[in-house]
Amino acid sequence: MSSELPYHEHARRFFDQYQSVDFDQVHCEWLAQLPAKSGMSLDAGVGSGRDAANAEYE
Repeated sequence: MSSELPYHEHARRFFDQYQSVDFDQVHCEWLAQLPAKSGMSLDAGVGSGRDAANAEYE
């Protein structure tokens, strides 16, 4: 069996589950560690864009 087959068969459920948790819930424990001044970062282009779309923390 191919390793991507389970993901392919359940992709919609996985996506909905991932999206059901918001940015603050996922990152609340480390957000205070971010510097006050914005800077450069690497966006690896993984995930649904849920976190990158959160304009409050830009």
